[in-house]
Amino acid sequence: MGCGTGPTAIRLRPHVSAFEATDISPAMIDIAQGPQAGAAPDHRVTFRVASAPDSFADDTSYDAVFAHSLLHLIPDPEALFARVAKAVPAGGYFISKTPCLGARGMALQGAAMRVMIPLMQLTGKAPPVIRFFSTEGLEAAIARAGFEVVEAGSFPGGKPPSHYIVARRSS
Repeated sequence: MGCGTGPTAIRLRPHVSAFEATDISPAMIDIAQGPQAGAAPDHRVTFRVASAPDSFADDTSYDAVFAHSLLHLIPDPEALFARVAKAVPAGGYFISKTPCLGARGMALQGAAMRVMIPLMQLTGKAPPVIRFFSTEGLEAAIARAGFEVVEAGSFPGGKPPSHYIVARRSS
């Protein structure tokens, strides 16, 4: 989910039998499928336009689901986490990178963004939903969906806002 122009899918394709990459933006998928992506076509990787909740077929199981820079933009993240939990079998992984704009260490930037973002939303320069997750809050929400956080950290340098989570689906 949130594959953008596809660099992660292209980088991981030699290591997987199949990689389904989705993004809500048709323009991003066009770039991912085109010569600008810098990689030859490969049957292991498919790109398609889909919102995060629509990224999963009801009868399909995934060894791992990636969510890149989009969880803070989801209107109902708890529902999405439950959807991911249905798509990932026990022992499978949910891997995410999320801007945690409400994290400790983001007080000044977070305060400024809480003022600026609504103004930007009024002019159409910011998405309609932006969540201010704390790192602890995001990890707890993923755990409530049936995942065990096995690794988490903020990078670069251990500081927010970019928070990475690797979570394993519990049995």
